Amino acid sequence: MADKSNLRQQLKELIERDTLSASEQDLFSSTKTPAARSQIWRVTLGMAAALVILLSIWQPILRFQPSQADFLLRVSEEVVTNHTRVKPLDVTSSSYDAVQQNLPMLDFSLQQSALLVDKGLKLVGGRYCTLQGVIATQLVFEDSLGNRVTLYQASYDEKRFGNVPQLTARQAPATVIKQGLKINIWQESGVILALAQGST
Repeated sequence: MADKSNLRQQLKELIERDTLSASEQDLFSSTKTPAARSQIWRVTLGMAAALVILLSIWQPILRFQPSQADFLLRVSEEVVTNHTRVKPLDVTSSSYDAVQQNLPMLDFSLQQSALLVDKGLKLVGGRYCTLQGVIATQLVFEDSLGNRVTLYQASYDEKRFGNVPQLTARQAPATVIKQGLKINIWQESGVILALAQGST
């Protein structure tokens, strides 16, 4: 049986053989650290350059904010499309209350705007539609000459519709003329309204 002290001595020699001396360790650490630091700096600078390039590409996109004219144009285009594509009404009634009761998915109260009182318009009925991606209603009226007039209402959200004039603040509605239609756009009591009728 091998002597334990002899085995220990052999093991010690084996470990010492694979261990660097103090001078070798100093040399190794002095050559490795600058290379590692250089590698870290190259990676960091590369990432910074990539970030600068990404920011230069995305900054104009991130800074772009639609103007009020852009918001009004989007709303008026959708109103014109809904006005010219005559679809069946979901409710036929001359009563705002009846239309409201029969369109239960609306998340706002229909506004009987003072702007309509002087126009002599007669309510015919209403139907569901959308305005800028939110549920809305299209109310259909007839004027004294029997012409079709449509009024769109949806819950007002400034981020979606822009800064729309408030009738309660005595601001005049915004007006857009598009495809022979005069479109007035305003807000009342948290509801956006858009009235479409012939421009003459």
